Amino acid sequence: MNKKFFYKIFVFAMSILLSTNFAKAQVTIGDNTPPYPFSVLELINQQEQYKGLRLPHLNNYGVEALKDSILSYSVTNPGERANGLMVFNTDVGCIQVWETSDFWSVCGDPRPAQIEIGNCSDIKAHGIYTETVAVTASNYISVPIKVTTPGTYDIHIEPNPGNGYYFAASGTFPNASGTDAFILNIPASGKPTTAQTDHLKITLNGTVSTTCDPTIEVQTAQADYRILSVVAYPRPYPLQQNLVDPSKYYAEVKLTVSKAGHWDLSTSTVNGYSFAGNGELVDASGFNPSGNFPQTVTVSVPVVAGQALVYNTTGYDQFVMSTNSSASASSYPFPVYLAGVGFTLSCANIQTPTGLQQGVALTGTEKIILNNITVTSPGETVITATFAGIRFTSLDKTYTTGNTQNAEGTKTKLESTTTSITLVPEYANQKPSQSGSVPVSIESTEGGIASPGCSPTINISQAVAKFSDLRVSGYTNNANYLLDPYDNSSTPCSVILTASVTEAGSYTLTSSTENSVTYSATGTLTAGTQAITLVPTEGTPFPKNVKQNYTLTYTKGDGTTGTLTFTINYIYRTINILSIGSRPTSTYDRPASANNGKVAASVLLYNKENFGPGGVVGVQDVRVYDMGTTSGGPSATDLKNYINQYKIDVIYVSGYVQTRDAAAAQVYRDFVDKKNGFICYADQLEASVERFMQGMYGSSVDCAHHVTMYHPIVSAQKTASSAHAVMKGPFMDFTASANQNKAFGDDCGDGSSVKSSAVQSSMKIIARTDDNDVWMFIDDSKNLFFCGDYAWANGNTSYQNDSNAWPASFAGGVPAAHPMNSSSWTGSTAGGGDGKVYNAYMYCNVMAYAINWAANNCKKNVTLP
Repeated sequence: MNKKFFYKIFVFAMSILLSTNFAKAQVTIGDNTPPYPFSVLELINQQEQYKGLRLPHLNNYGVEALKDSILSYSVTNPGERANGLMVFNTDVGCIQVWETSDFWSVCGDPRPAQIEIGNCSDIKAHGIYTETVAVTASNYISVPIKVTTPGTYDIHIEPNPGNGYYFAASGTFPNASGTDAFILNIPASGKPTTAQTDHLKITLNGTVSTTCDPTIEVQTAQADYRILSVVAYPRPYPLQQNLVDPSKYYAEVKLTVSKAGHWDLSTSTVNGYSFAGNGELVDASGFNPSGNFPQTVTVSVPVVAGQALVYNTTGYDQFVMSTNSSASASSYPFPVYLAGVGFTLSCANIQTPTGLQQGVALTGTEKIILNNITVTSPGETVITATFAGIRFTSLDKTYTTGNTQNAEGTKTKLESTTTSITLVPEYANQKPSQSGSVPVSIESTEGGIASPGCSPTINISQAVAKFSDLRVSGYTNNANYLLDPYDNSSTPCSVILTASVTEAGSYTLTSSTENSVTYSATGTLTAGTQAITLVPTEGTPFPKNVKQNYTLTYTKGDGTTGTLTFTINYIYRTINILSIGSRPTSTYDRPASANNGKVAASVLLYNKENFGPGGVVGVQDVRVYDMGTTSGGPSATDLKNYINQYKIDVIYVSGYVQTRDAAAAQVYRDFVDKKNGFICYADQLEASVERFMQGMYGSSVDCAHHVTMYHPIVSAQKTASSAHAVMKGPFMDFTASANQNKAFGDDCGDGSSVKSSAVQSSMKIIARTDDNDVWMFIDDSKNLFFCGDYAWANGNTSYQNDSNAWPASFAGGVPAAHPMNSSSWTGSTAGGGDGKVYNAYMYCNVMAYAINWAANNCKKNVTLP
């Protein structure tokens, strides 16, 4: 609706409203639709005009002003003419409607009550109000309140002008008070600042009362009191001993208080010590809760740090207690009784028992001997030494065999000739409650231990905890101790034990040392079931990759020895392997992930029992990145990109033409020289092998291609390098006497080899061809394993016993021997062979060696340029 149209509508509506006939009319604004029969006025939104009726906006002040206006009008114009009048209160955020005598909120909140003070003479302040003294719960004011209309109230009372304290209360009156008044007790807050007569200003629901003027007297802080009695505690005071404990050495002073305020009591120094104390006297400090005076109050005045220097022949020191009391000032004499004996001690000449153990009962024969004492005041006393919950005494003691006391004995008599005193256990079966260097407190029942006194110490060994049971309840890191030897770092695991403790005490648990690592824990235990964490300590050299069984012994409650065993898996970090495929027509010769569960090269590598935490070879994981079956082998660029992207540790080449050119051969060489990675290279095409070998060794290495490769036989007697680690691998030790003539075979086809004339001194020969060329070798200087047949690790679940093309068998995921049951496999018993080939075992040994090499040597974060 535009402004001109709205203006016309407004003028039209107002003309109707002001017309003499409006009283009988019904009106619609915003539309031509006639109003409903039950409507006087209707406001209609036209299409897409989303507007409403806006009531007058007033804050609390405006609402109160409007209320005053309505009430004034009602005086001369009786009748509830304003009933139904509506405004929007901006302070409370709600519409308020007038009814009878006030506005009420449509939001449901109680409206303020209509209240006034009843009889002003009934206003009464309770409690004592003293300058600088905070008010308490006994300080409050009673105000009679008449409630005309129920509702909320907020009452605030304060001195006018302010004096540091006030009274405040708020709430709801659910009912009117009628002709009587409610008595409202309003609590005080704060602290009076000045002693004076305060006139109180009373504010009821925001309105200041002008009809009442109550007052409160704030008293001065200085109290008015008189001493009734003074008694010094304890009786007697020791000689030449520091009186530093205010809860032990003090004077109890009883006062008659006439006026509240600050009290201050003190004495002069007598015989090396004095008394002094101060505080506040209020109604709550005495026995008169009404706060009326006089009242009786008892206060404690401690000794000011010092000591009674000498024994007075009267047996006491005479003091006079002085006060700061005002009008009724007073002083009071009182005695402090002294100990009847006096002597000196020397810590250097005290003998203490040895061999005490926490929690172990004394035998009754232990002694503490105080040597080289000097008696200054002869007399009788009982001297005690207390430490770790046990007590020695100078009383003569006699013990039965049951270690119980059966005679009290007599006090020790100190004479001028006494030079030593022997203290014995008060009871023979006492047990020290703590360990370490424990201080000993030496005291005399008559006091008198002279300055500087003595606080010797006794060494108590810690009790040894005993167990009824100790068992492994869990491990951190799944019991895997993760190793990264190249970085000389590790992520160890801890062993969680559940201990059933029968006797509390200290414990030290130490396991056997395995793999240069020891597990241990030490601490203190209480009786019951508790957890203990064994943590590892690495020794030298760095832990090796191997599963280890640990043993640990402990003492049971019955004195017998218990044994605990646990196993820790030492595993290498995750190893990344790059699989480079063979000819596109075959995928049975490499550990490609697509072949997992079917092909030997994958099954044997992925089986966690072979390679994994807790496996034969402990490794966190083996991740294979497969380049696929690229005809002619990968390019140098692709090969380098794969190595860098996946941070490759081991390259496994299984191919037929897998070294495309000299550039690719250089990448293999860079992988070894710059990254120190390991290569397993199996290829049978002469040209490809020559490119690879010449890239690794130079042009002096030549290869020969052989068309008949059936079963190269390895023999410890024939092979000078048979003692190499790969031959002693964890899956089969081919150097053992029972395994020296195990055969390795190809896939009954062609193969490549290094000519005997080109064999390098660093090549550790594993197997030769029939004409003495090298068919399989390992070279630690080049981080290289070589086999002249790409299919030497062929194996398939469908052809486990095939006689021609599957030399790598497995059973249940672990390596197995493949039978030579065909004429294609000649010489099945040559050199003492057993008619089987062991390629699967050799393959696992080679992968174990490659993983171990990579974990210990490969620079995993190096990027090839």
